[in-house]
Amino acid sequence: MTGKQKRDIRDLLRDALDEMGLSNPEAQKVLGNGGQLKAGVKDLLTKLSGSDLLEAIGTVSTPVIPTFSAKDYFKVDTSGAVKIGYVWEGFSNAFLAGDGKVEADIAEATLRVHKLVKSSVDSPIIAELGGEEVAETSLAQMYELMKAQGQGQQGILLTNGYANIFYIRDAKGVLWAASCYWGSGYDYWRVCAFPVTSPIAWRAGFQVFSC
Repeated sequence: MTGKQKRDIRDLLRDALDEMGLSNPEAQKVLGNGGQLKAGVKDLLTKLSGSDLLEAIGTVSTPVIPTFSAKDYFKVDTSGAVKIGYVWEGFSNAFLAGDGKVEADIAEATLRVHKLVKSSVDSPIIAELGGEEVAETSLAQMYELMKAQGQGQQGILLTNGYANIFYIRDAKGVLWAASCYWGSGYDYWRVCAFPVTSPIAWRAGFQVFSC
């Protein structure tokens, strides 16, 4: 995108805002829902840009999470509130080695949800989402969504055996493509992680979560 294109898009957004003629209370209400507004604008821009890779599905909110220790939650336990039956070696190496990754001060967030329209490796997906900074989420947020569907209930996460993908950094700052699956062939959650440089493509129909 050129500098002129950015300015032209900003002008269009400013014109739309002026035409709305919001009152002070209405404007303040919009500001109070800034996360949803930002996510909505991103989704609209994705649709209007004619992406043939990602289809916007919606958004999902995650709460403030003061601290999250990956080793305390991502472990095989089919009797717990979150029924995890398989932790792939790649996930363990990325997030559970040694003391495991510990995340702190995870802010309340509105995550965007997209469906892959066609198969793709990670690089084009990340670029389509707006780059690594925008694509990145956290283990705490991934687990929070799994907790809401801990026994395979219906919800925002796919439970048909297809992957739910989250781009998450390890303790060293390296970005990974983490994922969770639930399917009829196995009555529990499976968690995996691959380097974002992996040549293996994600299949059409999989979901991607981002900020």
